Amino acid sequence: MNNKAALLPQIDRLESKLFFSYGIVLFSVLLILSIFSAYHFKNSIEKDEQRLALLTGEILHKAIEQTNFSGKYHSRLFIENIAKTYPDITSIKVFNLNGKIIAHSNPKLNNNQVEEALLNKTKKITTGELHHITEVGKAREINVINVYLPFHKGYAQNISGIIHIVISRESGEQSQKTGLIALILLLSILTLLGLLVLKQISRYLSAPIISMAKVLGGILEHIPMLVMVQNKKGQQLYKSNQFSHYFSNTDAGPSTTATDIFQSFAQAPHSQSIEKNMEFQYLGKDISFRSIHFPISLDHTGNPELVCCIAEDITQKLANEKQLLTNERQLVQVLKGASLGYWDWNYQTGEHFVDNIWLEMLGLTQNNITNHISDWNDLVNADDKKRILPEIERAISTKTPYSVEFRMRHKNGTWIWIQGSGAVVEWDKEGLPLRLCGTHQNISKRKQDEKDLTFLANYDALTRLPNRNLIFEELNMLLGKRRNKHPITAFMFIDLDNFKIINDTYGHKFGDLFLVSVVSKLKKVIRSNDILGRFGGDEFVLIADEIDTLESLTHIAAKVLNSFEKPITLQGNIVYTSVSIGISVFPQDGDNFDDLLKYADVAMYKAKETGKNRFCFYTEAMNQEIQSHLEIAAKLWDAIENNLLELVYQPQVNNKTGAINSCEALLRWPDAEKGYMSPAIFIPIAEKSNLIMAIDEWVMEHACRQRFKWQAMGLNNFRIDINLSGRQFNDQELIPKIQKYLNDYQLQATDIGLELTEGMLIEGDAHGDATVHQLRDLGFEIALDDFGTGYSSLSYLKKFPISTLKIDRSFIVDAPVNPDGAALVNAIIAMAEALSLSVVAEGVETEAQYQFIKNTPCTTIQGYYFHKPMPAAEIENILFKKSLS
Repeated sequence: MNNKAALLPQIDRLESKLFFSYGIVLFSVLLILSIFSAYHFKNSIEKDEQRLALLTGEILHKAIEQTNFSGKYHSRLFIENIAKTYPDITSIKVFNLNGKIIAHSNPKLNNNQVEEALLNKTKKITTGELHHITEVGKAREINVINVYLPFHKGYAQNISGIIHIVISRESGEQSQKTGLIALILLLSILTLLGLLVLKQISRYLSAPIISMAKVLGGILEHIPMLVMVQNKKGQQLYKSNQFSHYFSNTDAGPSTTATDIFQSFAQAPHSQSIEKNMEFQYLGKDISFRSIHFPISLDHTGNPELVCCIAEDITQKLANEKQLLTNERQLVQVLKGASLGYWDWNYQTGEHFVDNIWLEMLGLTQNNITNHISDWNDLVNADDKKRILPEIERAISTKTPYSVEFRMRHKNGTWIWIQGSGAVVEWDKEGLPLRLCGTHQNISKRKQDEKDLTFLANYDALTRLPNRNLIFEELNMLLGKRRNKHPITAFMFIDLDNFKIINDTYGHKFGDLFLVSVVSKLKKVIRSNDILGRFGGDEFVLIADEIDTLESLTHIAAKVLNSFEKPITLQGNIVYTSVSIGISVFPQDGDNFDDLLKYADVAMYKAKETGKNRFCFYTEAMNQEIQSHLEIAAKLWDAIENNLLELVYQPQVNNKTGAINSCEALLRWPDAEKGYMSPAIFIPIAEKSNLIMAIDEWVMEHACRQRFKWQAMGLNNFRIDINLSGRQFNDQELIPKIQKYLNDYQLQATDIGLELTEGMLIEGDAHGDATVHQLRDLGFEIALDDFGTGYSSLSYLKKFPISTLKIDRSFIVDAPVNPDGAALVNAIIAMAEALSLSVVAEGVETEAQYQFIKNTPCTTIQGYYFHKPMPAAEIENILFKKSLS
């Protein structure tokens, strides 16, 4: 159906009426009937003008209502474009119930207020008493038709304002004048041609309707909606191309006709508009429509003569709304899962919306807030506010997102840490921010964790004293202040004496409590500006600042020592302890943390070497000693790597038979510059420089290799005794290593003896205790070396499976001439005999010493009286001679 022809169905009828009416009039009183007909025609034209004006208004009204007025810019542009495109439309405006113009075809009048008279005139429409008002009037000296229609808004389609459309009658009036003049001239000049002239005049007089129909047709071509007009008989007088596309396609699916869909509208009361949603299948897809039907013409009985339907395909809109709801639910779940609170801030008005997750962070509800940014600012910590506000303003000005951390006051009065992130999401034409959105997250736990980590990084967890890291920072800060200034800054390294014994005796938990008690003692005697810290274990440091003289420093160190004169009472136990203190001084001894620590450590070890329970200042001599030790350690490592060490062997003689059934392997180091270096010098250095384990393994392997050679030479039933170091004794891999050497050299446990010291047993841990028993179970002879010189205790003889006691030479030296010395030696031998232990007398060098031991039950004698330590070749000669003899 052609749109133009469809819009002019009544024009042909109008021309026919005119033609026949004026034809009859021509045969009567021409002048009277002409005037009467002209008058009647004019009224008819005005009615049709008003009716088409109403139809145009209704269509524009529905199109405007379909426009989303939350986006006012697009709505105003739509109205302005219609007014510009169709000049016969003088103006279009939409104003709310308060008379404020929401949108106007003249942009300058937007947001103006309409006259009170206009509000009063349209009250019957806003109250629902009238559906519309159509009236003829003037606008700027031009005759116009005013159409007033209700403006519906929102899902409930409530009346929220008035749409006022002004349509010019100027073109129609001009056509009327032309037609009337032509009619008079033609009627006066040519009556015989009246019918033909009348037909032509009718066309001229129909021009306003045609003009308005063109306007309406153009509008309909630009509206993306379905439009259909039908009469009371159900005949479709007009349907848009979109309408035909959906309802005239025979392949679209089930037969769905316009009559089926709109059949109820002809019976609708003229005072009602009907809205409904429809769903049907179209090309295999579900299509949804939202439509409105309303009467545009009533007959003489007041029933609808013409009904218009405007419909919109809302399939995609519904799908979008459904997807939007789904996205909103998912977003809420994501925010909830991530513990993120959402906020939305109107930068211009200060309105500030937050969700429930955000409120819960502060213990608030919607009833506790007014949703204004000032309320939230009042909850932010004042110090944090000074810090974060410039950051937020800077992010806004640079149009970049921001992320800040700050504290907010909880409803219960506590402070919680918040991480706030946001960005500007809407700007005005001038580039000023309109709206910001973002999230807030409660990071209080993270902040507490960071605080805890910072504490752990800088403080000792047990004593809560500064640890090495913090001491380093504090000392460097003090040294920076003391540059070129007189007051002394001292570094004291404090080490508990015999703490390991306390720990092993009472257990580690007791040891921890004991350390806390030690800290309590120290805090009582140090000054308020002194810094006490713990480096770990039983090692403490004290930084004493602003000391005028070394005498004052000595007084501080003495107070620390004296504080341990009284025992510590803990869990019903009375425990005595003491400390050894090494002191280095800034700037004499060093100007940095590492040097001061190193030299204080050296001085502390010197204090321990000289008897413990004392303090010692670092001296240059100590440094020279350290350098000497470092030099020796370097040479010793080279000797180990290049196999420059030697083993010598000192025979052990049976006191009764004189037979040699064993010997002790002793380490020697022939230094190219200094000759043979005493083990008393290089063994302690090896222990301090961690070379002792390498030496121990070297000795173990070479002793086993030598025993294998002697075994191959036929020397059986002979044992080599090896000294174990404390580090080797506590080695977790000691037994597997010994077993490996035995296997490699085809030896038995009885071929190798092991010598331990009392100190090793005392200082050993649970693993060391188990090691002694395992070695004895494997068949090794275990001797307790230097018996009587250490922390002798009969309980150790009972606790450990010792097979032999070796009496230290210090007891043997004066035994022949000193009754007390002789009594001690005899007591040791008697005790060993009572415990079924063998006894070796070490260091027998004179005839008198030999005669004294010979007359005792001592099992074996070792010393220079019989043999000095000798190389393997020499001992082979001795052993072979005795074997031959």
